[in-house]
Amino acid sequence: MVSSPDKNHYQINWKETGIRKPTILSGLVNNLMVPMPHCFPLDLMHFIFINLGELLLPLWQGTIKCNITDSVSSWDWATLTGEAWQLHGKVVADATPFFPLSFHCPPYNPAEKLSSGYKATEYFHYLFGLGPSIFCAILPSKYWKNLCKLVHGVRILVQRRITGSQLQEVHLQIVQFVEEFKNLYC
Repeated sequence: MVSSPDKNHYQINWKETGIRKPTILSGLVNNLMVPMPHCFPLDLMHFIFINLGELLLPLWQGTIKCNITDSVSSWDWATLTGEAWQLHGKVVADATPFFPLSFHCPPYNPAEKLSSGYKATEYFHYLFGLGPSIFCAILPSKYWKNLCKLVHGVRILVQRRITGSQLQEVHLQIVQFVEEFKNLYC
């Protein structure tokens, strides 16, 4: 919009983009900041924690949509069903008093609250904090080990500082997780 040479070009750009005027970010001084879009951090909180939770849990509950040629009854990973899901929720809820007060939002019982708006921080503490210990007893070993690779990689990614060797380790763990995930679930 700023680079439109005249009113006609402005009108054309407006119709093509739906943008009428410069954003507040356009007023930032370019030589005093990291250029856009690089100045915006990766949104790990929502991208990883919520999306992965909303992928993995329906898989483990056997509620994710599948092709008519696929049979949920053949899914040996669908172990969070019925009484197991209720018991699992109680285990998560029972862990809440052991979270330090500095943890913004410990996970609530997912069997009661998951569908009514689990927060990103709850998903994080649920999957990547409690996950390795609480899913060990529920998931078959190969699925649990696959989850642990993801957890290991994510725990490194959320650190304040990452060394070069840790970055290589994350890359290895996440690639292994993705490859195994395709082989295990797809």
